[in-house]
Amino acid sequence: MKDWIVQIGGDQPFPFLVIDNWYDKETEKFIWTELDFLSTKNKHDQLRAEDTVVARHEDGTAKGKSYRFYIDRLYTQEGRTYSPIIQNMNLFRTPKFHEIIQNITPQYRSFIGSDHDANIISYYENNHYYEAHHDKFMWTSLTWFYREPKKFTGGNLKFTEPDYEINVKHNRMLMFPCYYLHEVLPIKTKKFKEIGNGRYTITHFFYCQD
Repeated sequence: MKDWIVQIGGDQPFPFLVIDNWYDKETEKFIWTELDFLSTKNKHDQLRAEDTVVARHEDGTAKGKSYRFYIDRLYTQEGRTYSPIIQNMNLFRTPKFHEIIQNITPQYRSFIGSDHDANIISYYENNHYYEAHHDKFMWTSLTWFYREPKKFTGGNLKFTEPDYEINVKHNRMLMFPCYYLHEVLPIKTKKFKEIGNGRYTITHFFYCQD
């Protein structure tokens, strides 16, 4: 946490929070271990986002293309204690983080009061994207991971109302209220045989059970 670089969007043009160096170097190694483990299946066996619960057009077609890993389904309650990604969600519950997020908007109270979360890992590579959509929770957190040097172009996160773009950066965490429309701009890479050289997104949704 001591190396966090914080950018607060505030009302210019809308509330969002960006923190670079979200995970420290030691934790980053463990996160990579888990991402590599989740990516061990052959591509044709991996779960495609368009085959899951994903934002869709009125005609039922999926708004995005990517691979997805639903880690909440993969781990038992005991198994969750072995997941570096899940265990390091305690960063969101630290006094330091609460002190930072309360400077964004009075809506931070809805995050402080949240008591449940849902977690997805997405992987984007050549010609993958996610068109404008909103999330059906209270707050969304996105943390980007990719191997350096970066082997793709594109993939930034764009808010469509208002028109504002956040550059994708390794180990950067972006947090914002879920109701803002946002999209993943198309990614271009070479055609890699194995998963791992594109862009991972670790997504946490925060909400209240009742």
